[in-house]
Amino acid sequence: MDVGLVAVDEGMGIVARFLRLVLIAIIVLIFFLGSSLGVLWLLASRTPEFYEKKLPIDPEVAKKASDEFLQKTSLLASDLKREGTWYLKITEEEINGWLAVDLPKNHAQSLPRGVSDPRIEINDETVRVAARVRHGILSGVAHIELQVYSTETNTVTVVVRRAALGSLPLPLQDLIENLKKTATQIQWDVRQMQSAGLPTLVITIPKTLDEKGRELELTNIHISEGQVELSGKVKSRT
Repeated sequence: MDVGLVAVDEGMGIVARFLRLVLIAIIVLIFFLGSSLGVLWLLASRTPEFYEKKLPIDPEVAKKASDEFLQKTSLLASDLKREGTWYLKITEEEINGWLAVDLPKNHAQSLPRGVSDPRIEINDETVRVAARVRHGILSGVAHIELQVYSTETNTVTVVVRRAALGSLPLPLQDLIENLKKTATQIQWDVRQMQSAGLPTLVITIPKTLDEKGRELELTNIHISEGQVELSGKVKSRT
């Protein structure tokens, strides 16, 4: 496989796969809770404030941000055609532009059925993901708050701080089990642990090999206000 194509897949794929993993876990949980949500409908139908702020995007601004996101992943593809270090910085605005424009247009299959209009908010080491969800007569905005960091090569640690449908909290352990199952389906190895009493997943992403036997490594993830930085290296397999 051409390492450039791998790069594009990894650049957009890390975002799309991660979002898909989170959203599938949430909607499966909502399915099982469906029978008990009737009396809590008002709680479930409330919209988180951060989602209300992130949802409306001017079409021109969204298109520009989406194009910047795609341009950055294309440049990453060029970097990954040779051995050495690589680096990618993407902003919250660029990700939300891509989610609003390119994702529904060209990658609609990445969204689970019943999920639409995903948005993301990025703070220091914290990522909040939200989307509209619909299952039968149930609908609302599902959202999850995560702490995401990396301490080892090709390893991502995800601390699940909170998950809810509207203002109705969702059981974290059930959500974790769905996250683990979904991650396994896309061939990510997952271990569960506790961090400060919160459920935590340690996800190992398989190294990608190109036709020349080179390995694509993710060595660091740094999340700060409004942006995510990814870095790594391409090296010959020893």
